Amino acid sequence: MKSFRVKITFLTKEQGGRNLPPYSLDRNTYRCQSKIVSDVNSYGSWTMAFQWDVADDKPDVYVKNATAMYITGAPYEELMQLRKFELYEGSKLVATGEVLDD
Repeated sequence: MKSFRVKITFLTKEQGGRNLPPYSLDRNTYRCQSKIVSDVNSYGSWTMAFQWDVADDKPDVYVKNATAMYITGAPYEELMQLRKFELYEGSKLVATGEVLDD
């Protein structure tokens, strides 16, 4: 499993997203499906898990910094090159993400 730093921007309810962004009072990890944003190729979808930074772990924070974990076998190199991804809960787009520089 690979881990790296990301910034996640959740869609508001008015934008078709969640009522509130997820947060974890007990520091559990948020998991959802991700898709790499690419105009050229389709890489399918993979599960990503996020551990929010403590300062961003609040229910009203729509832009969160986190450590992301990507499962083995997912197109990690492509994500590092393209840097942008989308997050889905079921078929619903709930957030966009960006890989941060180390």
